[in-house]
Amino acid sequence: MLIPVGTNIWVAEGVATFPGGFKMPGRMTVIRLENSELMVISPIAVTEDLIKEVNHLGEVKHVIAPNGMHHLFFKDFALNYPKAETWGPLDLHAKRSDIKFTKNLSDLDMHPWKQEVEVFSVKANSPVFEEITFFHKLSGSLIVTDLFFNWHKFPNAFYKLFSKINGAYKKLEITKIGRKSFTHTISLKGFLNQVQQWNPKTLIIAHGDLVYEDTLNKITVALKKVLH
Repeated sequence: MLIPVGTNIWVAEGVATFPGGFKMPGRMTVIRLENSELMVISPIAVTEDLIKEVNHLGEVKHVIAPNGMHHLFFKDFALNYPKAETWGPLDLHAKRSDIKFTKNLSDLDMHPWKQEVEVFSVKANSPVFEEITFFHKLSGSLIVTDLFFNWHKFPNAFYKLFSKINGAYKKLEITKIGRKSFTHTISLKGFLNQVQQWNPKTLIIAHGDLVYEDTLNKITVALKKVLH
């Protein structure tokens, strides 16, 4: 189900299942541009109801994988929109040769949405490689993928234990696992400076609760922990 989080921006939640039965909740973001075209960031598993809800909002023009990890449901989702442009960072083009990416997300100057949605690339190690973050000006929403986790609700004891061990228990954090990928200090400092200029009202993340209050301060604290 699509949930509005601001003017012309919605999220939908899904679950990815990995080997061994581990399930990871995830979140998709949909932005409607001024021309009524839609950007879909980090598609979740396709259902008939989800496609109907998305189609009700407008025409899907851009299907986007923001980093080298969020691609599991990309192909199935994009098949529903053969006329849409498919975007992925350059490293993902090689990783998923079965997907026909029509656009290179890493080419930041080529984004047709840049008047309404600004971007910043956070450099990372494999398997993330880089994460493209998005700032939707109209709603004041910052969209990130795996850079931050913010788990407050847990379906079982395993998830609670995992979040405690990984360092994202009931707080916004770059997790212990994430710190192995996001080690590029110059990039992280640049991202912090950019976020301070954006001053987002809302933080949309793929894993965990959205942040609606004290957003800039929470982001700043999380980033400075890895920049000290």
